[in-house]
Amino acid sequence: MGISPRPALPPRDPNSNPEPSINPPLFIMERQALESLLASGEFHRSPNLEKILSYLCHQYFQGKGNLVKEYTIAIEALDRKEDFDPKRDSIVRVEMHRLRRRLKEYYASKGAANAVRINLPEKSYIPEFVTVATVATVAIEPGLLLDTPQTAALSLPHEPNSVWVRVKQHRNAAMPVWLAVIALAVVSIAGFWWWTKPAAASPPLTQQPQGEKSSSSTAASLVELNAPSATSPGTELRILAGRPKGRYPDRYGVVWQGDDYFVGGKSIAIESEVRARGFDSNVFAGMREGDFRYEIPLKPGVYEMTLLFAETVFGEGNVFGGGESSRQFFVHINGKVELSNYDALSEAHDPSTATARSFKDLSPGPDGKLRIRFEPSQIGKAFVNGIIIRPGVKGHIRPIRIVCRPQIYRDSYGEVWEPDRYFRGGTQITRPTGAFSAKDPDLFRGERYGKFSYSIPVPPGKYQARLYFVEYWWGPNSPGLGGVGSRIFDVFCNFRPLLSKLDILQRNSKERLLMETFHGLEPNLDSQLVFDFEPRTNFALVNAIEIAEDNAVLPIH
Repeated sequence: MGISPRPALPPRDPNSNPEPSINPPLFIMERQALESLLASGEFHRSPNLEKILSYLCHQYFQGKGNLVKEYTIAIEALDRKEDFDPKRDSIVRVEMHRLRRRLKEYYASKGAANAVRINLPEKSYIPEFVTVATVATVAIEPGLLLDTPQTAALSLPHEPNSVWVRVKQHRNAAMPVWLAVIALAVVSIAGFWWWTKPAAASPPLTQQPQGEKSSSSTAASLVELNAPSATSPGTELRILAGRPKGRYPDRYGVVWQGDDYFVGGKSIAIESEVRARGFDSNVFAGMREGDFRYEIPLKPGVYEMTLLFAETVFGEGNVFGGGESSRQFFVHINGKVELSNYDALSEAHDPSTATARSFKDLSPGPDGKLRIRFEPSQIGKAFVNGIIIRPGVKGHIRPIRIVCRPQIYRDSYGEVWEPDRYFRGGTQITRPTGAFSAKDPDLFRGERYGKFSYSIPVPPGKYQARLYFVEYWWGPNSPGLGGVGSRIFDVFCNFRPLLSKLDILQRNSKERLLMETFHGLEPNLDSQLVFDFEPRTNFALVNAIEIAEDNAVLPIH
């Protein structure tokens, strides 16, 4: 896939005047319907169905339901490899059939009293949320128009920020027809108002000329995140290298911007699929390559930066083949060499696989610009896929918090946990319940299980890591039954043993909950803390990971 089909929403220039638009819906009732269904235990023994349903609904909530395909379900929901072939593997079609049947059975029995029901129409991956005992449900979905029986659709002007309004009628013999007429009239009036009101002009999006400096000439402040579930409070700058200028909301609701502030190099559209390791795969749909630099205007202060890479040119299966050492280059920050002979393929261990490097204590120069130079070596052009810059604290890093869930989580202290990322292997699942005895029970609802690892980028230094565990599956009165000895596993950090023969039930049979903290951890030569979870009896698991400087005080959850 190239650039054009991959943006989540039509991009717009962040430097242009904002156009009038309708605020995106919060989907409060729909989210509650999903949570209620997952908490019912209907999918206790069907993790694939739960993962597919959660994935489809969250894509719908982000306004990207119309982008879901059989392939994306297999890769992003069922963790199939990027070479998945729908013609040879019918797993998605089979599981979708089971899911549709299970939903019908649930709402015909245990869920009969639910006010909002989830329906998955045949030959569609877009969920419908049906409100029982009401005449009409109005949903506003960016970029989506669905024509189905018993649906009156009102189309709006197709502007870059336009939306479609869908009005679904759910007829009930006990409901008077005049209510339906009134509901449709209200929506029609709203549509007429939208159609006739003036709209601000929107300049066409064009790719910056290759090798030329980007057109931003004013010192712009950081991009404001537009969702309450953003990865951090305050402001951040997130640049998609090689992508046309515009705004790109990712699957978590976080806004990235197209390529900007560069001098030199060439923008490249990436056609191959990338193992994004928890990031939105759209982040790796482009790159800037060659000998180039970024001159990023920032307000005075201290910042942290993360650079994202995925080697899609060299390595087995890629166009030029080869392997480690096929491409090496240098990265300078404010005139200092920070990465020497950097090899993204070697660091990621696999081609077309995401990896990252993090830096702290960065500040703009006297002219207010942070300068990042990507310098080729004799054996390769430099490249980068993404740049993340966020406010920092001098001499310190902000804690890294990862929760094994497919969405961002804000805990009871107001701290934001990033969705599951930096992982390799294993399977992610969201359980119906968390840890009842914990201060933040929902922090433990997400789980990654299997044989897996996390490679978390950190600057040089000494760190502490807190690992969160809860045993949901095994034990008396649990879905898997069994007891002590049912699950035993080891945990290592950069080959250093942290936990040996860990048995959560043995350690805490009553609450089935563990929070283990380890100090004095140092990153490896790739500036990563690599946590390996190795099964002994049944699968290993983890629910959340928290990384902070060794002397930091972490709250108790």
